[in-house]
Amino acid sequence: MFMRRICRVCGTLALACALAAPAYAEMVGSLRVRLHPYAAAPGVLPAEAQALLESLAGTTLTLTGTTRTGALELALADPVEASAAAAMVGKLRVDRSVLWAEAITPPATTAKTAPADPNSSNAPGRRLMLRLKDGVTPDWPELTERISTIIGVPVTFERQIAQISVLSVLVPQGQEALAEMARAIQQLPEVQYADPVRRMHAFAAPNDPLYSQQWSLNGSLAGINAEAAWALQLERLRGHNKAAVALANKLARIAWAVWRRGVSFTPLPMA
Repeated sequence: MFMRRICRVCGTLALACALAAPAYAEMVGSLRVRLHPYAAAPGVLPAEAQALLESLAGTTLTLTGTTRTGALELALADPVEASAAAAMVGKLRVDRSVLWAEAITPPATTAKTAPADPNSSNAPGRRLMLRLKDGVTPDWPELTERISTIIGVPVTFERQIAQISVLSVLVPQGQEALAEMARAIQQLPEVQYADPVRRMHAFAAPNDPLYSQQWSLNGSLAGINAEAAWALQLERLRGHNKAAVALANKLARIAWAVWRRGVSFTPLPMA
């Protein structure tokens, strides 16, 4: 009798949770889609491409904005649950005219990020990188002179890395000052986007704020003393004061896409 009551209570709780879940389900109202360059220019949504995307998504899509790298932000006719949005994204990704697609979800209230380091957040720098719009052939002496006038500091063209142009300012600037300069440069009509070049520093251990909770790595009782093992292995393989960091191919592509789009990585839910 007692076990029967327990089962009945558990069943009632499960039913209540199932009925309450839709009320708290995360809703998605927009998608972000980057069309393949052969299908459309960055930031452009041709009528035929819109018709195709709507057919794949099964709903009308309204262009509400574009990202600085040319992705399209498309509002759904009505918000849908995250699982339905994931299904739409999956259908869009299969089409060859779509380079990538993702659901636009509200930012989380808490983020798993390490606090900013006050000692390195404003480390002086001298470089800016910018991407010119497609079809622009720059006259660098003229363009750098205009940029120097806008930001108030002499700037020179340093080098080209694929489609990214690297500029150098004469006097080292703090990171906030470089960011302000990049925002000013981005207002030029021929510039697609601009960013400060930030110096990154390697850590002996991951800076994940939850790293300290991984007792199996460094716990005093049962840990494997991972950091010391990593250091010894790197020294043996690469020599003193040398280290190599490798990413699997898929992880490298994910990291590049997240960095390039400036968004958080949101994995699709398991089917």
